[in-house]
Amino acid sequence: MRKSREDQSFFTSFILGILTGAAVTFLFTTKEGEKAKKKLLKKGKEILDDLPGLIEEAKKKKPISRSVAPHLKKLQKRGRQAAKKVNRVFHKSGRPLS
Repeated sequence: MRKSREDQSFFTSFILGILTGAAVTFLFTTKEGEKAKKKLLKKGKEILDDLPGLIEEAKKKKPISRSVAPHLKKLQKRGRQAAKKVNRVFHKSGRPLS
């Protein structure tokens, strides 16, 4: 029996809700959770404090598009070639194989 997307989405959301609830319960009700929460908050503060410097550093770096563009063109060409090969394999006489 095949599940619909709606059923799968509900199930996924349900599982994520359970996991989130378990994580929150752990962080707020156990001693180990309190320690973990303090570490997470400390690390989060460090990241936020470092963020302006990281942004400035990223601005100074060479834009990705200039250094990656030639590689992207090659990949695009190889992708088109691969798509043609796949198309030939899965089609016969102009009709998709079933």
